[in-house]
Amino acid sequence: MKKITEFELTDGGVQNPCELVSNYLLWEQEGGTLQSWLEQFDFDSREEIEKAIRLFIRTVALDKYMRRKHLEEENPFAAAVFTRYSKIMTDANRLDKYPVTLSGEIWHGGFSRKRLEQRTESLFGSVTPNAAKFNAAAERLEKVYNLSPVDIEKLHFFVEQVKAGEKFPNSLRRMLYIWGAEMKTGKTTSATMLVSLLNGDTNESNISRYSSTLAQEMQVKSFAVPKISECNAVLMDECFFADMGKMYSDFKRFITSSNGRARLPYGQEFEWTGQPNYVSTSNDSLRKFIKDWSDRRYLSIEFKGKPTEKLSFPEIKELWADFVLNSERTKNWAEWAEELAPVSEEKGDRTEVTEELEVELRKLAMIERVLALTTPSSSPSNPQNKVALKTFVDWFGESMGVVEAHKRRAEIEAAVLKVYGARYSTTNYWLLSSMQDVALSLKNDINKPDVKVEPVQDDNDDLPF
Repeated sequence: MKKITEFELTDGGVQNPCELVSNYLLWEQEGGTLQSWLEQFDFDSREEIEKAIRLFIRTVALDKYMRRKHLEEENPFAAAVFTRYSKIMTDANRLDKYPVTLSGEIWHGGFSRKRLEQRTESLFGSVTPNAAKFNAAAERLEKVYNLSPVDIEKLHFFVEQVKAGEKFPNSLRRMLYIWGAEMKTGKTTSATMLVSLLNGDTNESNISRYSSTLAQEMQVKSFAVPKISECNAVLMDECFFADMGKMYSDFKRFITSSNGRARLPYGQEFEWTGQPNYVSTSNDSLRKFIKDWSDRRYLSIEFKGKPTEKLSFPEIKELWADFVLNSERTKNWAEWAEELAPVSEEKGDRTEVTEELEVELRKLAMIERVLALTTPSSSPSNPQNKVALKTFVDWFGESMGVVEAHKRRAEIEAAVLKVYGARYSTTNYWLLSSMQDVALSLKNDINKPDVKVEPVQDDNDDLPF
């Protein structure tokens, strides 16, 4: 497609309008509009369309031919066009509003998706998937980046998830999380190549067109439109905040969605569609950010060291292209997701804390505190026989601080449930008598002496081997 900036903008003088204006006049004379005229050209963003509209208005308003005194007599059609756009040019409010609203209507009204589909279809339609090439690329990626067969399977699933588009089941969608504590492992370059190709673009230098932030995707800031509305897949570098507590549940729901509403300046509002296929790169593991005990919404791949081979950018691009373009789905979506479930379940910070608290509860000092509680009554309903969660929260508060203990109340509860079992019936307390039975058993296990089993001596040396 042609760029609007390819037109000759030099003023043609009083005899003829410049090439840009002349082209538009012919278009409108045939029944076209400014919007339909602009949709003929190639734009990479809404901002680029807005800039083109401003350029067009300024060119029409300042063209010598269009400003002729007797233009209305000689060319009434051109005079009407001049009057329309010169009024916008001289009105500061309209000059601010008109390019923004029209560019929004064009870009978000389907132009961006149509452009994406054409580009993607052009790239993927030019290749007939070859299983041998795919397997060779998979083996090479595994070797070069120190990946495991499971890592390759995760990459394969994500690629097919993106390529399936609207046909992919939303509930099974996964985020690809590429991380590694070491520098220069190739994680950023790999993610860049992967995302570019999935958007039908073989030029990785265009990655900014397919990159975003969590704030934009979740529409935290004003007038934000998710980048995923105009991309097949989006790259987010270090996407998660240090404290994901308030946003984590919303992000989980967002990943399995396919549309939403967005607002633009000057009251514009529209519904966007798209599949939230995200690739994140990070130096930290997911455990730091997951706020549940565990989560299966991620395909986490660790780049553990520097590549075993030093490949040039063209070689890296070719390798990833062979993997992406020759990939094919060979399994049922639900079955494939179920196969990956055991290796995609990521432990969160809460799991780690709970496991640490569970270890503390099993130590002799904490066991003795349970055994030292007031001897219970035989009746479950007696207050003396009730142990509330607060007891353990207070105990842990002595070591981690009162505020932190109350903040970790859910994790403390999970640890107590693992060590002492469920509460009594449907109540909110444990029976002290039952807890002390468990505590005594734990104490006996700790105090149980290690018994060495001596091998039995057999006087008969006539063994068959």
